[in-house]
Amino acid sequence: MKCITVNIMAIIISTVSCLTYLPAASASSESITVNIHTDNLNDFLGITNQAHNSALSVTTNQLLFANLAIKLNFNYMTTQRSTTQMDEGENICLIDRIKTPLRASKYLFSLPVNLYLSRRFYQNIHAPVINDPELLIDGALDLLAFFKKYPDKKLLLSHKISYGNALDNLLANLPDKNKTYRRGAAHETAIVDMLVFERVNYTLLYPQQISEQNIKTPLRSYEIAGIPPFVAGRLMCTNSAEMQLFIEKVNQTLKRLYDNKILFNAHLTFIPDEYADVLAKYFHQATTETMF
Repeated sequence: MKCITVNIMAIIISTVSCLTYLPAASASSESITVNIHTDNLNDFLGITNQAHNSALSVTTNQLLFANLAIKLNFNYMTTQRSTTQMDEGENICLIDRIKTPLRASKYLFSLPVNLYLSRRFYQNIHAPVINDPELLIDGALDLLAFFKKYPDKKLLLSHKISYGNALDNLLANLPDKNKTYRRGAAHETAIVDMLVFERVNYTLLYPQQISEQNIKTPLRSYEIAGIPPFVAGRLMCTNSAEMQLFIEKVNQTLKRLYDNKILFNAHLTFIPDEYADVLAKYFHQATTETMF
């Protein structure tokens, strides 16, 4: 386990240097130390400025931490070990956790720190546009109906990964004849390349993948009916009175970052331009509706 103690106010955040730095509250009343954990080595190295990493998770969490007048320690370790320590009452928060009813019954959650658009149904630009109203539900593609209408078509998937509960359930009901798999190392990168070079017509990708791989080839995509259109990453923290006060300060800071558009603008760097309006819609929804 690797641990670094950092006075977060002294961190130089190179990945967000072009964004406004918000003044934080006075640190005089802050006596606790909070341990920030992640099981993602790249995120750990990026957030602690040991390596350049311009990922969305790094940029958004750095923005948050730089505006908290609280001493933070950063730790890289497995989620299982982290949650064991949380259950023992240590002051710990995990980054980029999805809030579920089960988790919310055990831990405290912040407001959303970052938002990821869900996987979409991608097709290469030379495949026919999907505009049949029988296949679209409020503009989102009915995946099962599409392959029922076109039983000879195939969907390229990554081998032995989860696409999330809702999408996994949809794929389980898709006939095997309509599914083909990419195996081996770097399968996600390879799938994008196969779509770009038109070796396949259809696959499921995150918009962020297109941006991260700097894909310039035009592609067409559709939301998938029956799955959430986005997921929100939050801090998930030990459930204690002390950490409740910490979460309240985190949420106050996040609300300032929402109001000043700083957090939203940071997100725009990580998606293709054509998704800006979609992101704006769901970012507003995620950061204003009480259900989130």
